[in-house]
Amino acid sequence: MQGVRTDQNSIKSHPKSSFYFWNGSMMYVGDKIDTSAHQQHVTHIIIGLNRSFQLHIHDQICRCRLAIIAADVSHRFLGSNDWHTVIKLDPQSEVSRRLAAKHLKGHDFRILDISLVEEFVSELH
Repeated sequence: MQGVRTDQNSIKSHPKSSFYFWNGSMMYVGDKIDTSAHQQHVTHIIIGLNRSFQLHIHDQICRCRLAIIAADVSHRFLGSNDWHTVIKLDPQSEVSRRLAAKHLKGHDFRILDISLVEEFVSELH
């Protein structure tokens, strides 16, 4: 996956956090996630495991439990001291293109109902 880097200034996380890497994808599971505004050349899927999080994007502040963000879109994430999963996909990968076509539908980001999380997980297999 190109353009992905973890910068100590952009993310603060708990020492019990975990990172997983596979086929041009990355998944972070952890708590106490807060980022500064940033953009990366990856498609983001963000899941609030227990409750909603705050997403700052395009001068909007959204509270949600599931969001998808297109590659290269500036955003800021505030996790409200709860557990989250952040999945980063190569935007050229088949799974990223399929999820973007189905859920982004030409938009930079979409807030989705948490009930769709199982569908997202099944798409990653």
